[in-house]
Amino acid sequence: MLEFIVARVHSVPILGRHACTELDLVRRVMSVRSSDSNPDFLIKFKDVFRGLGCLPGQYKIHLKEDAKPVVHAPRKLPFAIKEEVKKKLMEMESQKS
Repeated sequence: MLEFIVARVHSVPILGRHACTELDLVRRVMSVRSSDSNPDFLIKFKDVFRGLGCLPGQYKIHLKEDAKPVVHAPRKLPFAIKEEVKKKLMEMESQKS
């Protein structure tokens, strides 16, 4: 059972995350697994899947001239995995050259 508030306003209807989940409009995916243990793209582009994502050289990103910057608030990290993430970040930071 869901509670809805009906108001006489001229605006776009809003459904929150809880209502969308309860109405089965969206589903949260916590993990993705592949049954293929060695996909072709991992073999074909093996040089891309090594290291911490530091690319050699300089790169230029071309943007649309009418592009407008957008700032989103950072997502909150679940408390249950905070320490694990902190350890992994420290490990990655120590590997940086």
